Amino acid sequence: MISLVMATYNGAKYIREQMDSILSQTLRPDEIIVVDDCSVDETISILHEYDSKCNIKIYENAENCGVNRNFEKAISLAEGDYIFISDQDDVWFPEKIRTTYDKLLEIEKDGPACVSSMAMDADANLNVIPISKVYMDAKYELALYSNGSQGCSLAFNKKLKDIVLPLCKEFIYDHYIGVFSCFLGERYTIGKPLMYYRHHGRNVVSSTVNKYHKGLSEAMAVYYLLKRKERLYLLQYLLERKRNFIPEGKLPLLEKTLEFYNVNTHLQMIRNVLGNKFYSFRVKFFFVVFVFSLVFLKNRRVVSMEKPF
Repeated sequence: MISLVMATYNGAKYIREQMDSILSQTLRPDEIIVVDDCSVDETISILHEYDSKCNIKIYENAENCGVNRNFEKAISLAEGDYIFISDQDDVWFPEKIRTTYDKLLEIEKDGPACVSSMAMDADANLNVIPISKVYMDAKYELALYSNGSQGCSLAFNKKLKDIVLPLCKEFIYDHYIGVFSCFLGERYTIGKPLMYYRHHGRNVVSSTVNKYHKGLSEAMAVYYLLKRKERLYLLQYLLERKRNFIPEGKLPLLEKTLEFYNVNTHLQMIRNVLGNKFYSFRVKFFFVVFVFSLVFLKNRRVVSMEKPF
């Protein structure tokens, strides 16, 4: 049984297109769980248009609870053996569920498993945003060393669901599920786009994809992952709270990943990124340029502040 879970909030403008793309799948979900976080537009009335078209179950929160708790509730209500996460404003390609489901069956090996896929960036009108992007199949790397756990692309089996719930309020739900799956079971990223990811300025993740050169954007994302240490804290949380669920063979991978994120200086950051096989030459180049620029500017500010008046 396949469950699709969706968290909604004032999604009336785009939700019909997403629902239609879900119902146009070559493999349709057996149930659709929608948890609405106190929308004040027509989101609920639009969803009820689909009552006769599919097995849709709509739950309305009594008070606004935010993205994490909304998705946690939706996931917990899913009865399926396989759970697919959906945003309210994207459009899925017809083969998205089938392709992801087949990969889940292939890798799960009677244990926890999670699969994600790539997305094609598009503007509010679904015009493709021309970004230089490298699509690749990857087992763990995209989730471990990049923001490769985009929630609207995630699908996982019930065995993973039972371990990751309840979600941790300190980390965004998709990184929490995506990163944990690397160490708790099997993890795979399908290296081709299976959906349009719509950028319209009101996404939870702000639309900044076209502001910078793609290589520079990726380098900046890597820098802030290392600098802010969220990923390090997430891995430490996993080790402390879920250690009993980590297979013996995955502990070396966890230790290696912890070492990558456990940095105290910019020089350590540069060494780690240059030594990581996952990052392309372009990302490494822009990363080094970006880090040295920050250090140079910081030093210039210090010198200027020390000058006598």
